[in-house]
Amino acid sequence: MNHDSAVTILDFGVVIRATEILHEPTGTDGWMAPEMEEFKGTEKIGLKAADIWSIGKVLILMARSQCSFDEEQRKLALILARRMTSPDPDSRLSLAEALCFMPVV
Repeated sequence: MNHDSAVTILDFGVVIRATEILHEPTGTDGWMAPEMEEFKGTEKIGLKAADIWSIGKVLILMARSQCSFDEEQRKLALILARRMTSPDPDSRLSLAEALCFMPVV
């Protein structure tokens, strides 16, 4: 957490330099987006969509644990997380959409 209370989540199983090109699946099993697990090294992967998927998985874990979410917040977090973890990368929310997401309950 930095001085502005922004939290950074990092999976050390997937740390690469931004200039590197992926040639094989990279990440931690269970936390990688489906397209990363199926990656053969020949197709182009949308890393931002894969990151959104992973953040959605963390949100699911947080919403299902005994943390500071009340019941309404937990429901909203799970709705948001479902939109972030769509198996289809093109149907996932972007980061901007996720930050402005206001589900109807």
